Amino acid sequence: MKVWLVGASGMLGGRLSARFGATTHQVVASGRDVDVTRADDVMAFARSGFDCIVNCSGYTDVDAAERESERAFAVNASGPDNLAKAAESLDATLVHVSSDYVFDGRKQTPYVETDPPSGLGVYGKSKLIGERFLLDRFEAGALRRLYLVRTSWMFAVTGENFVRTMVARMLEPAPAPLEVVNDQFGRPTYADDLADTVLSLLGALGGGRPAPPGVYHFANMGQTSWFEYALAIRAALEQAGVSMAGVRVEPVSTSAFSRSAPRPAYSVLSTAKLEATLGTAPRPFEEPLASCVSTLAKVHAEVHRA
Repeated sequence: MKVWLVGASGMLGGRLSARFGATTHQVVASGRDVDVTRADDVMAFARSGFDCIVNCSGYTDVDAAERESERAFAVNASGPDNLAKAAESLDATLVHVSSDYVFDGRKQTPYVETDPPSGLGVYGKSKLIGERFLLDRFEAGALRRLYLVRTSWMFAVTGENFVRTMVARMLEPAPAPLEVVNDQFGRPTYADDLADTVLSLLGALGGGRPAPPGVYHFANMGQTSWFEYALAIRAALEQAGVSMAGVRVEPVSTSAFSRSAPRPAYSVLSTAKLEATLGTAPRPFEEPLASCVSTLAKVHAEVHRA
């Protein structure tokens, strides 16, 4: 299989590049060298021929999207549409990664794939329109093989994410008390585990068979609030041998922060469909969190020894 990995320089893209690199599949990775908002550029790159296009690109700054709505819609809506047209021209499979922000967060039980989305803020609406472009083409039969994977609260050793931010703050010489919201709930996602899941859906691991195309949710097991998540990060640092005696984490409400974009109060994604399809459940988020935090603590120590 020849794969075009779009957005390879991002958090998930980097992990997928590593995962594909360990297989026999041929991977061509692109980052900022290909502008997905320019249809001509996308089609020109696609002419070399691909069996699969995996889209990890996206405008992900939720607050900035409120100020730069035109750019957000171009990347998150027009970009996927351009890639879908390229996939159609090649009769290729398209994998597109979307977000829990396509839901408004008003539900109180986990969101399933068939729940009607509405889009929260400019970011959520831009992601939702991107989804609709793809699903319309898929349902019309023009795009024959689509895997639309929604995820939430992604973290990794690299990239901008909550875990890296919290670890950096907690490891400051004299950390100020950390105020973290306790009224927003979701499921963290380890980027490496999501990368493995994408390969599993494609049947790209160990001679596996592709899963039925469609919409899937993936996140690691375990519902949490951002406050509880921060406490888990502190506990993981203690487990890694770092003293947290001077680190205070205090719960606050969402209203305590002035943010440009709204946040979902509840964006827990159900992974029941994916579990039934792949025959396995995601591991609890605390497991990869411990490994990730330990690595970040070691990197921090090495930097400060140098």
